[in-house]
Amino acid sequence: MAEAESGVGVEPRALATVPLFAGLDALRLQVLAAGARAEARTRGEAVVRRFESGRDFCVILAGRAEVHVGDRVVRTLEPGEFFGELAALDWGADYGYPRLATVVAASDLRLAKLSAAALRELMHDVPAIDAAIRHAASERLAIS
Repeated sequence: MAEAESGVGVEPRALATVPLFAGLDALRLQVLAAGARAEARTRGEAVVRRFESGRDFCVILAGRAEVHVGDRVVRTLEPGEFFGELAALDWGADYGYPRLATVVAASDLRLAKLSAAALRELMHDVPAIDAAIRHAASERLAIS
């Protein structure tokens, strides 16, 4: 099932269930969904690997994922939670962090992926999302 849905769009109603996007109106959800890509992973499959240079921001639509730093599972992510904000954020001069953790599907998993550019635009337009993502980034930097 790996990436079986890769490139397929995301339904706005799926994004509407994500707490991060709760305050978005229908039009903003449609625009966000149009720019997102749906992906699927099977249990045990890596979504991202530590030290990779990918810049996508991921939101879990269904299933669970484990965040591994080295040999430790540091967090389990549930539907509605997100990861990849550190790599996606532009820290100046188009610099992004490499992936600081490996994220593995703990069950079959459905994701919505946003490009770094789409995430930056959303953060620019919606201050509450900017604040939530920056807060998560600072917490996750403290753990790594």
